[in-house]
Amino acid sequence: WAERGRWLEELLGEYKAKAKAARNPYDCIIPVSGGKDSHYQAYLMKVKYGMNPLLVTYNHLYNTKVGLRNLQNMFAKFSCDLIGFSSMTGYADLTRRVIKRVRELNPSVYMIWGGIHPIIQPEDAILADVDAICTGEGEFAFEEFFKLYNDGQVYTRLQNFWFRDKGQVVRNDFRPLMTTDDMEILPFPLYGKGEKIYRA
Repeated sequence: WAERGRWLEELLGEYKAKAKAARNPYDCIIPVSGGKDSHYQAYLMKVKYGMNPLLVTYNHLYNTKVGLRNLQNMFAKFSCDLIGFSSMTGYADLTRRVIKRVRELNPSVYMIWGGIHPIIQPEDAILADVDAICTGEGEFAFEEFFKLYNDGQVYTRLQNFWFRDKGQVVRNDFRPLMTTDDMEILPFPLYGKGEKIYRA
């Protein structure tokens, strides 16, 4: 175990350096569910190893009340600065409740709501206590947003987003839909060092 611990620290050091060189504020990604395992993993990375993880969760439509509470606490305890939500319309009310609770725990966090509901019902989604909604395809739009957001530049004119700005709603138009060539450059999921999973 000691040898594995040293190997892990070396690996984490590599990714810290890569993130710093790329001016990326996040040096690892942790999928979180609200359960004890992912909570402990986030704690280890953040507190013990000094990493700055991007915590990612997926609403699999059967979250328990305890799981939702744990996710909300995780957002607050680990000082999240940017949180994104994605949901279908059938779970819009649940998403709004989570957004409301997160805002109570961390009033300054920047929140974006994307997914099917903000795409088909943006006028409803923007009424939630979020800073922005993604109203179209998000793969390239969010990448562009995040770069401007991280660099402290103006991002409220970006296509595929509506923003709350100084009490007003900025409604931007749409980006062109992705072409087949655009979709070809989207990466396959990377799950570990050199490990990829391909699905037909």
